[in-house]
Amino acid sequence: MQRLHLFLQPLLPGNCFASIVIGHLRDDGLLTITNAGHCRPMIAGRDGMVEEIRSTGPVAGLLKTAR
Repeated sequence: MQRLHLFLQPLLPGNCFASIVIGHLRDDGLLTITNAGHCRPMIAGRDGMVEEIRSTGPVAGLLKTAR
């Protein structure tokens, strides 16, 4: 996400930004999600339970010191 943020900064006008969700699902079932200002992603389990994942960071490409 940090690399994508740094890539977008010089490309986006000062009044624009991007919201991004990146997910990585490992073979052992561990899901890692990073969310840069996007609407909360929802994870639907096999049992029908739905879980909202909170935002983990600011929007991409806008703030100079975003982490």
